[in-house]
Amino acid sequence: MLEKFDTDIWTAAGPQATVAGFHYPTRMVVMRLSGDRLFIWSPVALTTELRAAIEALGTVSYIVAPNSLHHLHLPGWVAAYPAAQVFAPPG
Repeated sequence: MLEKFDTDIWTAAGPQATVAGFHYPTRMVVMRLSGDRLFIWSPVALTTELRAAIEALGTVSYIVAPNSLHHLHLPGWVAAYPAAQVFAPPG
């Protein structure tokens, strides 16, 4: 679930990801911008509970997967928020 980090900034832990035999914790950041627009950095798995918490904060406007390891849960977010601008590495 979302944890408040600072004014208009939250974090959320996601499930552990296994890539090439290594196990990684997952964590994302949510930042509320002006006009209640939300910036999602490194999205974790989008659960029903997380989606409700996110939507209570504002409108998802930007989704960023900063590198190829952080793209694992991107498809679910793109499907849920088709109007959001998405930024991700090539491929």
